[in-house]
Amino acid sequence: MSNNEIREKRKKVICDLVKDDFYVPMKEKELAMFLQVSKEDREEFREILQELLAEGKLTLTVKG
Repeated sequence: MSNNEIREKRKKVICDLVKDDFYVPMKEKELAMFLQVSKEDREEFREILQELLAEGKLTLTVKG
């Protein structure tokens, strides 16, 4: 699996999570912990969140 495929898969996981009826807004760190993102992968995770924000697939609120 290429890096791009892995990145797209991670984006899908995040999108599916936030679209779930039971999702409660979380801060970046809380979301990373919930998804068990390792410290080594946090920078890429942050980049993915920024991409999703830029694409309009995520919205930033006061709660996270």
